[in-house]
Parts: sequence; structure tokens; C-alpha cells
Amino acid sequence: MVLAAALALAAPARAEEPGDRFGQPRPPGDEEGGGRVQRVHAEERPFVFLLDPSTPSRRDVSVSYGLGVGSGVAAERPLPAIGAAGAITHSLTLAYGATERFSPFVEGRIVQPTTAGGDATAGLSAGARWQLTAPGRPLRAAVMGAFLREPGGALGGAVRAAVTYDVGRLRVGANAHFEKIFAAGRDGVDMIALAGASYRVLDWLRLGAEYVAQDLEDAFEQDEAEGGARHYAGPSFAIDLDRGRVQIVGGPAFGLNSRAARVVGRAAVVMTF
Repeated sequence: MVLAAALALAAPARAEEPGDRFGQPRPPGDEEGGGRVQRVHAEERPFVFLLDPSTPSRRDVSVSYGLGVGSGVAAERPLPAIGAAGAITHSLTLAYGATERFSPFVEGRIVQPTTAGGDATAGLSAGARWQLTAPGRPLRAAVMGAFLREPGGALGGAVRAAVTYDVGRLRVGANAHFEKIFAAGRDGVDMIALAGASYRVLDWLRLGAEYVAQDLEDAFEQDEAEGGARHYAGPSFAIDLDRGRVQIVGGPAFGLNSRAARVVGRAAVVMTF
């Protein structure tokens, strides 16, 4: 009996459980034609700035549009999209669920200056996310890697580790983001730490709070290229419609130290097919 229980706990979660994406039983008659249960999309967006470890279900295609308000530094952060000083960043991301755990993606960004005389610039990143844990477990972890071209033309790469843990309706998470830009006058490595909590108030609505610590390399670099560490925190919301087919997230983040911009923000809408 003990062995059977251990095997049951170790068995990977199925991509399609009898309940909906929130673990609730499906209502009677909640089926598509032919008695087939309606598809549940596995990718979740409970956070604004944090990367959630979930990836699109196998053969799912997700398209997301993001709108980011500048953080007051010259560096363009592709993940999260906190744009350049005095500018608004538009991002369009296309991701594909190659397997239940692996998802390649490509993201295009346009930085639109908010001051007169500035020219819009474009950037691109491409990479993949890989879930290290079985989808649907309370504890989940993933890594993301990407090659990127900043709107200013500089090339680089980024790696991010993401972990979340569910306690009932509460999800807590943390990210560690490392970025290297191959250009003169830039930092050896840019470091960003993110943490947050998201509480499911209703089946379709989450409310939470997030914290972003940017340019943490200032702690050990004598001449930090972006002028020093910046800290932000703020509330967030996430709306989930049609079992993940449409998701909307958004929220501001307020500067916590003198180097930080007074307020930054981001909003995004994700559609899955």
C-alpha cells in the first residue's frame, strides 16, 4: 500500500484533468460535440512582470500583445518589457506548445518615444521555455533562454529561472533574470530579481502584488552602466476567460528608491488557439 501511494504521488499530472483549469469539477453537460470534454489551455498568466513556469499545451499556439511604460533607464528589458526612458514599448509574442513542457517563442518589440523628435525603434528576441516539473503540480519550475536584439541594435542573450508554489487559491512566485548585452559601455551581466503573489478571488479573476529589483549587479560593479539598482512594487490583476483561451493581465509598479522612475506599468492580452 505504501509503494502504491508513492507511485501515485510520483506519477506525472495529465494534461487534461476532469476538472477545469482551476481544479474545480466541470458542471453537468460541459462537453463539446460527441461527448468530448472542452479543451483546457495549460498556459497561465497570473502575473504582470513575473514569468509563470507554465507553457502552452501541446499543439497550442498563443499570441500576446503587451504594452509597457518606461522604467527610466537606457537598457531595453525584453522580459519583462519595461521599456526605455521616455518611451512606450509595444510587444507581440508568438509561442507554440511543441510538447506539454517545451515551448519555443519569438517576440517583436517597438519602442515608441513619447517626446518630440524621437524615432521609433524595433527589437527582436527568440528562444524557448522548458518546464522542469510536471504541469499541474503545486510546485512548478521552468527555465527560459533567449537571444535578443535590442531596439538600439545591440545583440545579447538572456536566461531566466522561474518557480511558483500554490497554496489553495494563493500562488507565490519568484524569478531570477540574467542578461548579457554585447556592446561597449554595457554591464558584464545585468541582473533582475522578481517576486510576487497572486490570489484567485473568483474563478476568472486574480488579484496580487509584485516586486521587481532591477540592475542588482550594482552591488558588485564599480561603474554600473544604468546608474545603479532600482526597486519597484505594485498591485496586479489577471483575468482568465474561456479556460485560458483569453487572458488579460495588468498593473503599475511604483519606484521604491531615488534611482527608480516614479511609476512604470504593463498590460497584456493573451489569446490561445
